[in-house]
Amino acid sequence: MTTMIMKGDSQLDAQEMDFFLKGNTSLDQVKRKKTQKWISESGWKDMQKLSEMQQRWGNLFNDVIDNERDWKNWSEQIEPEKTPIPCGYSDWLTPF
Repeated sequence: MTTMIMKGDSQLDAQEMDFFLKGNTSLDQVKRKKTQKWISESGWKDMQKLSEMQQRWGNLFNDVIDNERDWKNWSEQIEPEKTPIPCGYSDWLTPF
């Protein structure tokens, strides 16, 4: 019900909602560096898909690779949702 209201009020991106519910459903394999073992295979695939999906997410993949220590430390927080997301993502992300 909430998502339907948000969509009606143009507060919800349907493509992002679909991605949130399904993730990256492709069967394509993704390449990764050995150092990024802290990111699960499905997380890695999802991150690459999200980076390709919309322009505002276009830098996510490179931001995580280029600032790996910051992202890893953030992901290991007890409550990462209460900690600013690296690379300024907290400044423009919506609550969704």
